[in-house]
Amino acid sequence: MAQAAKTKPQKDYSVLGLKCGLELHQQLKTGRKLFCHCKTDLRLDEPQVTINRHMRPTLSELGEYDKAALMEFKKQKKIVYEIHDSVCSYEIDETPPFDPDPNAIDLAIAIARLLQMDILDELHVNRKQYLDGSLPTGFQRSMIVGIGGKIKAAGRVVNLDMLAIEEDSCREISNIGRTITWRVDRLGIPLVEIVTKTIAISDPNEIKLIAEGIGRILRATGKVKRGLGTIRQDLNISIEKGARIEIKGVQVLDMLPEYVKQEVDRQLALLEIKELLEKKKLTSETYLAEFKDCKDVFAKTTSKLLREAIKEKQNIKGVKLPGMKGILSKKIQAEKTFGKELAERVKVITGLGGILHTDELLNYGVKEEEVASLCKFFKCKSNDAVAFVIGKKEDTI
Repeated sequence: MAQAAKTKPQKDYSVLGLKCGLELHQQLKTGRKLFCHCKTDLRLDEPQVTINRHMRPTLSELGEYDKAALMEFKKQKKIVYEIHDSVCSYEIDETPPFDPDPNAIDLAIAIARLLQMDILDELHVNRKQYLDGSLPTGFQRSMIVGIGGKIKAAGRVVNLDMLAIEEDSCREISNIGRTITWRVDRLGIPLVEIVTKTIAISDPNEIKLIAEGIGRILRATGKVKRGLGTIRQDLNISIEKGARIEIKGVQVLDMLPEYVKQEVDRQLALLEIKELLEKKKLTSETYLAEFKDCKDVFAKTTSKLLREAIKEKQNIKGVKLPGMKGILSKKIQAEKTFGKELAERVKVITGLGGILHTDELLNYGVKEEEVASLCKFFKCKSNDAVAFVIGKKEDTI
């Protein structure tokens, strides 16, 4: 810890207003799963059965749809579950839950006491809605055990928010196009979720030391699982004028500071782009343009990627982006560009491979004259860019 304290951050994170919160998820070492009596072993052999499902959102008690659930629904993912003979019908939501494992609850209470939390008089099973397929029910069963609490780490007292005991989700096996495959063996393993308060951070290494401190307390019980995948951290990161971003599922402790640093770099770069667009007096209304089929522009292209798309009769639909020339290729995080940032969002929402844009077309074997023809087709000015997607008709509408 003394060595970490001497580490000088490259940026003045205090001036940047860096704030971080940590959500730590630790699997418990128990003889059964939380809401059924199946063993908690993971399987390496091939599953005996697979089933296919589609998720859809439902109205809450307040008559509203969860925004995150609606976003997942729009992806129209086909969900495949791989099932072994070591799981029961509860895991695939065909049987109501059994009574929660009392040993897991006792262990969660012991951990909450070690963290100096106030233990609740009653435990109530709550639901966290997830529509990504990671839980066949569409929600995760969770019980808040303790609130408050604190630990000493990174040379300071860190206040905690709460501890909950909940069932782990399925393991993701693959995610290709509009099909995502989950393995059910991990589903239901008891885990504790420990949430810290959001705190100001002057050095990204502090968040690692805080996670390390909580981890030592967990290991001291001798009742937690060890190994890659048994403990996962979610990071909440924000800077002044930026947005709060959650990075989920970090498994390697040493990577926590690096994720913080890279996210700060990303937010600073995005703020610069925002200021640049504002100086150009460009707003969201500027980009309410109609998408156009631009396949004919590439009818004689030498680009292998575009030739294959045309051969497979895929759609190529593009849109003009006023004032964006050069901005799409601006780096915002290591080798990641702003165009790549947009492409990733398109990929998540639509299932497409992302986007291509005029700042990078030469890297895909497209000739300069083809880029010029594309800009002419969209009636671009000298500082405009064009972005387009490639995919099936139903995905590019």
